[in-house]
Amino acid sequence: MLEVDHVTFGFGHGGSPVVSGASLALWPGRFVGLLGPNGSGKSTLLRLAAGLLHPQQGSIRLEGRTLGSLGRTEIARQVAVVPQQPLMPEAFTGWDIVVAGRTPHQAILRGTSPVDEAIVQRALALVDATHLVDRRVGEISGGEQQRLLLARALAQEPTVLLLDEPTAHLDLPHQLAILDLALRLARESGLAILGVFHDLNLTAAYCDELSLMREGRILVHGTPETVLSADWIAAVYGLDVTVVPHPQSGRPVVLPPAARPRPLNDDAFPTRSPQKADPSLVR
Repeated sequence: MLEVDHVTFGFGHGGSPVVSGASLALWPGRFVGLLGPNGSGKSTLLRLAAGLLHPQQGSIRLEGRTLGSLGRTEIARQVAVVPQQPLMPEAFTGWDIVVAGRTPHQAILRGTSPVDEAIVQRALALVDATHLVDRRVGEISGGEQQRLLLARALAQEPTVLLLDEPTAHLDLPHQLAILDLALRLARESGLAILGVFHDLNLTAAYCDELSLMREGRILVHGTPETVLSADWIAAVYGLDVTVVPHPQSGRPVVLPPAARPRPLNDDAFPTRSPQKADPSLVR
């Protein structure tokens, strides 16, 4: 559905690339996770895949056609994005947010049809956000806003779904519900899904394939068992972890190093030398 082919991109002129020579492919029915430390280029690669940024080298193709040859409306009919930190007007209601997902499918000045309304209602129900239709954005939590954004993306009826930290701001039950839904959409509706994540274990539990990024490059791509090895995690994150198979699924589970409490005056937490009080301020 979507192919990223040796893409390089950097901001400004002459700056270091944020993404360098990255390649990956999204297939119908497959859920791919993108992992890496902060600043490794994950969100930038996602924006490139959405056509929001344009590669300086390489190409991105949607069903064999380069994104640069397609208009924004044509891309939006097939590719939906759930951004990490969206800007949503606080006065908008939940309905206002989600119905915007129908915009690429509407003729100018046509308005919302009964079909559009039914699609929006279904999207809201899928993410457990029906009760938010009349609530204003400024009155709801970050997690509830995240669910509205996912509903908006589903209202686009895309073939490719791009998720930038979709479980941010969500408690564990809703994290699992969102990932269950994403996996079900991939399997039952044939969506090609790429998600940026930080939680290695949740990603391993749900994704079919993983790409591990560092400093703008995809270092390894493959199954969770291949990518989430102790050696690769040490190379990318600099951590000495233990990886064990999940007792039910057999998928990798990453165990962090044992806690090592340190005194508060350790070099990692430098303390300030005591300051003498100003006599004029002492009462």
